[in-house]
Amino acid sequence: MDRQDRHSADFIDAASRPLSEWTLEGMASRDETFRARHDSEALQLWRGELRHRIRHLAESVSCRTSELLARNVVWSREAFEARGIPCTDLEASLTVLGEVIDEHMPASVAERCAEPLAAAMARLREAAPCRSDRAATEPTEPLAGEDDDAAAARLYLLHLLDRSEEEATRVLLDLQEAGRGTAEIYERVISPALAEIGRMWHLGEATVADEHFATGTTRLIMAELRRHAPRAAPCGHSVLCTAVGGDLHDLGIRMVADVFEFAGWESQCLGADMPSEAVVEALQHRVTGRFDLLAIAANTTLGLRPAADLIEAVRASGPGKGVRIIVGGLPFRIAPDLAGLVGADGCANRASEAVALAERLLRPS
Repeated sequence: MDRQDRHSADFIDAASRPLSEWTLEGMASRDETFRARHDSEALQLWRGELRHRIRHLAESVSCRTSELLARNVVWSREAFEARGIPCTDLEASLTVLGEVIDEHMPASVAERCAEPLAAAMARLREAAPCRSDRAATEPTEPLAGEDDDAAAARLYLLHLLDRSEEEATRVLLDLQEAGRGTAEIYERVISPALAEIGRMWHLGEATVADEHFATGTTRLIMAELRRHAPRAAPCGHSVLCTAVGGDLHDLGIRMVADVFEFAGWESQCLGADMPSEAVVEALQHRVTGRFDLLAIAANTTLGLRPAADLIEAVRASGPGKGVRIIVGGLPFRIAPDLAGLVGADGCANRASEAVALAERLLRPS
């Protein structure tokens, strides 16, 4: 990452609270109905929404990728529409935020904010006038298919929403017992079902309890699948898998670690929210020599700077020298070239792709 871009992003983060307050005041002064339409609780939610938007703006500035903020704005629009909140408020918030930044931030920082804010506004305005009815009824694409995997994912999802751990478990164990590869079950059944629950939560169709039950139950079922999964012969390679600091999602990186293990790798998984120094220490204290590979997950668009910091710390450490590093997660699906920006050797969208990429990286030239 460019040092000046990174410095500007950190500056924006540090000022996120006053920026959000000034933006909220500006929205209220522009629209005399704003405060009448929002009680104290709603105003507090707006403060959180604005601080979240500012964090995404900072991330876009840090890597000069406007798409991160634009995607976040569209994501918010879908949630607004599903809850009957006027999208004009969202558009106004971007306009006022830009004016606040121009007034209160250094010119060099304001200049870096202009492009992502303009791109986000353009994306907001080019969207269909209202998509709440469609968004509230259409499942994510993987679940809309007619193949056996989509049918199994839908059934698994229904059992999770019914709080039926036993039935949900049986769906996946039946697939495994029928000879379906565990990696394919992870990628083609479990992942789409959990993505759909995330979509439903986002649109207010599922509760936090639904999401937590689904995640916790899936974690238990994955442990059962892992116990019965066949392994390839040891290949002599080793991988350390982790999510970046601040990332509380662990199922994706657990899947990656498992799929490496199924492919014959020695695989260790540190899980979610790992500080950089703890990852470096884990690399250092491997008993049987160095790790060949570090696999890093950044599951939200706010994970780019933590990923860059982690990779920089690893590269600067003794045990990190010579370790190949791959990344995966939402920001790298949005813009694959960000992998190089954060210092990684490559990125993969799925666990099976991560194994194939790692094998290419470690193949003798």
